[in-house]
Amino acid sequence: MKYANFLIFLLSVMLFFYLGSQAHVSTSLLSVLPKSQNKEIIQKFETLHSTKTLMLAVKGFNEQSLKTITELEAELEKIKHIEPKKLTFNSALETHQNRYKFYIQEINKEKLSQLDTKSELSKLYEDLTQSFLPVAIDKYDPFALYIKQPHKPIKLRNNHLIIEKYGYLTYFDITSKNLAEHTEVYQHINNILVSYSQQELRIFSPIFYYVENSKAIKTDVNHIILFSFALLLILYVFILKNILLLANTVATLVSSAIVAIIITTSLYPNVSIFVIVFGVS
Repeated sequence: MKYANFLIFLLSVMLFFYLGSQAHVSTSLLSVLPKSQNKEIIQKFETLHSTKTLMLAVKGFNEQSLKTITELEAELEKIKHIEPKKLTFNSALETHQNRYKFYIQEINKEKLSQLDTKSELSKLYEDLTQSFLPVAIDKYDPFALYIKQPHKPIKLRNNHLIIEKYGYLTYFDITSKNLAEHTEVYQHINNILVSYSQQELRIFSPIFYYVENSKAIKTDVNHIILFSFALLLILYVFILKNILLLANTVATLVSSAIVAIIITTSLYPNVSIFVIVFGVS
């Protein structure tokens, strides 16, 4: 049983990958937070369609800029989980905004200070009873006290949206639903943009945060674990001065950490990588 520790180590590693325990390790900061109403709100927000939009801008309004954005649109549409942006009228949002004007529109204070309720009601009554044509009255603002915000017109050039004083703009919908799919989309986009000058392009999507944040967390985690093990090895080399005993000790520690991760990930659907890394360290 001299090499029992190494056998246990190999078996634990094989079991770790066979059970797919690594798939249950979450790099999301939400996994650290306790259950609360705020956490549920953030989780709901992440599922909204507005968080999965891709925006691309190309600087300039010359022929080359138009050619570049046209080429990029064609290339991006080939990527799985990317679709052209569909602008639709949201009647539910319109009704909500109309019903709760108080929270989103400014009141005409001058008109409010001079408001004669009796005369205004009399005027409305006359309009309703004497007008030949039907009179539309806003039941949420019958005295027209709220200042309507002017709608900014959409500006187009060469059948493309534009950003004034910058260049052409285009939108896409992203249908990816998890980090693995977000990462796939992110890598495909980067592969396409390699052949273009980055100074002339601006591209952004909220999913970039999840991918880049996950990469940064994993990098930091690897640094912490490597530093911990390097410090452990240095200390044990000086303390034990026995390479075989050192290898047995390291194999035992790693095996115990892997078994702990396997058990934890089998009990919970998602386990924070922060909890694991500090436990291992």
